Amino acid sequence: MTIDRALIQALGPCAVSTAALSMGDRSVSLCRRHSMKKGEATRKRIVARAANLLNMQGYLGTPVSEIMRVAGLQKGGIYRHFESRAALTREAFEYAVARMRDRFVDALEGRKTATDKLFALFEVVQNASQEESYRGGCPIMNLAVESDDVDPELRELARDAMTRFVGLFERVIAEGTKNGEFSPGDPRMRAIRIVASLEGALMLSNLYKDRTYMEAAMDDLIGSIRKGFR
Repeated sequence: MTIDRALIQALGPCAVSTAALSMGDRSVSLCRRHSMKKGEATRKRIVARAANLLNMQGYLGTPVSEIMRVAGLQKGGIYRHFESRAALTREAFEYAVARMRDRFVDALEGRKTATDKLFALFEVVQNASQEESYRGGCPIMNLAVESDDVDPELRELARDAMTRFVGLFERVIAEGTKNGEFSPGDPRMRAIRIVASLEGALMLSNLYKDRTYMEAAMDDLIGSIRKGFR
């Protein structure tokens, strides 16, 4: 599944190494490393809980006090781990997108044909109400709507994430076009149409609390793919 994992990539954490130390310095180093591990665990917990909260209640409008409550922190606790509320918002969004990425990569596991891969991706979105990565809706669309004309930096984050999301479908469609599963055509344009349909259906289903909108979009997309985009 190397080719599928290459569709969307994320940076990993950096590692810190220490040189050989005297016994006294080694004890200090161990204490510091223990403290760093504890601090890093706390930071990760804050990001994970904030990701769920902000996607449900708003990336920009959720008060810091509510984030602290959900993260189990005392007053001012967030600023011991993040330089600002904006920094936490960025990390929480990136965490949410990485969780989406991992879910889609898992769905592609073992799928051999481009058609099966697309159907696997559809299934994740179709069952969004049961997916932790989609709790509160699509984080990319949520941030895009909130940040538009308000926060250029967050809007750029949303754009980048959506570009990679479209690229995931584009790569699969290009594969199917190349091997003859799909009729000749522009993979990017087809990917844009698919993602626009999925995001619109997800938004309408959430708005009306009615799966009819998602089912209608799925019927249309699945029918088109079964015909090879013909």
